[in-house]
Amino acid sequence: MGKKYLKKIVIVLIFVFTILNLCISYSNAGTEKTINLKSEIVKDEIKVFLNVDGIEKGALGLQGTLNFDHETLKLEEVKVNDENFKVTAVNNDNGKFIVEINDDAFFDTDKYLYSKENFIEFKFKDLKEKHNYKLTLAEVKFVDSAMETTQLEDITIKLKSKNWIIILVSIILFIIISFLIIKKKRRKK
Repeated sequence: MGKKYLKKIVIVLIFVFTILNLCISYSNAGTEKTINLKSEIVKDEIKVFLNVDGIEKGALGLQGTLNFDHETLKLEEVKVNDENFKVTAVNNDNGKFIVEINDDAFFDTDKYLYSKENFIEFKFKDLKEKHNYKLTLAEVKFVDSAMETTQLEDITIKLKSKNWIIILVSIILFIIISFLIIKKKRRKK
């Protein structure tokens, strides 16, 4: 293979991965503390994960509200993916939730929340199988180890099935590689 051919393949792969990252990732930053949401859709189950980063003093708890269309989505479960924290309150009707540190971890600063991928998992049931929803995480407040409360900006994400992205990128990649192979064969003749 020629150097030009390999260079084109590398450029195409970089382009494809850049497009995939732009299409699949959802994030939104607050002030010094940041949170973002990401989602997974499998059939009629939607999971939304809350990621946390940049809490310098360590959080002892957080609360917030999930705003969504209750006619098309049903909040089934709120789960914390950290053994040092627990969900202490959830209202499935209005989307309000509270997460607090466990009593046995309260005096151990190493167990406070500083940064955590998939910290909270919200599980929804898709009532209409529409796969195109909007969800807003609002009124998010952290209480840190200095007992200071910080409210972050609201975050809105669109929940969509990503199968079409994978299909589209695969088709584009197939066309580009086919084009490069045909072009290379024509040069050899």
